[in-house]
Amino acid sequence: MRLAAKNKYKYEDGTDRPDDRLIPFLDNPFVVGFHEGRLKYSKDFDVAMYKKIKSGMAYVEAYNALGFDTHVLGENRANAAGKRVMEKARDGKLFTDDETNYDSSVPREEMGELTPEEKRAYLKARTHYLEEMLQLQKNGIRLRGVLYILEEQEVKEDRFTMAESFIEKQKWLENGFNVTRCLRMFGVSDSGYYAWRARREDRGGKQAARTAERNNITEKVNGKTQYFYPAEKFAELIKERYAG
Repeated sequence: MRLAAKNKYKYEDGTDRPDDRLIPFLDNPFVVGFHEGRLKYSKDFDVAMYKKIKSGMAYVEAYNALGFDTHVLGENRANAAGKRVMEKARDGKLFTDDETNYDSSVPREEMGELTPEEKRAYLKARTHYLEEMLQLQKNGIRLRGVLYILEEQEVKEDRFTMAESFIEKQKWLENGFNVTRCLRMFGVSDSGYYAWRARREDRGGKQAARTAERNNITEKVNGKTQYFYPAEKFAELIKERYAG
């Protein structure tokens, strides 16, 4: 009896397995998935590839400029992607009027030529972005200055906060955008956003633990002496406890 050949694109538990050549590129921000030996690209990839080609780059050069490596993936893959993108552009299918397809953290002057429909969609996204930025400033969270934000883009920590605020607002809307679309519009990745949330929750947990310990010290000190120290004296005790 002849055994069935082992499928190299499946793990033993039956889940999909990428071709070994794809693995180093699965974290590329323009990759949203894979199927056997093929990469699945985001909509942003098509736009970015198109702009590189229109700037004068050859298909292979443009593909490599987006974080891929044709020495590993092969030039045929780059040429196929370039050809597909240019065909979509020629057929008017590359750009859409959906604002969530645009990274609104990018200033207008860096967007290049846009059709009236594309410009309108981008400006919608940019308006959302600037509204969240202003709200962040009103809330007293320190940014690096409005001029810096508009010209250089602000630090990612601020963009995560802005994106989260926008996501919360979408939850109350009947046709609100999902998380992935919101993050794309604010120029941050899903993985980066959730990693940021995990770091923040970890910091919050550690701070809560320290607060609880300090409260415990307060109770022990005050309970032992039956005397509530003045604020300055108590501050000294806390400082001694946590010195070093």
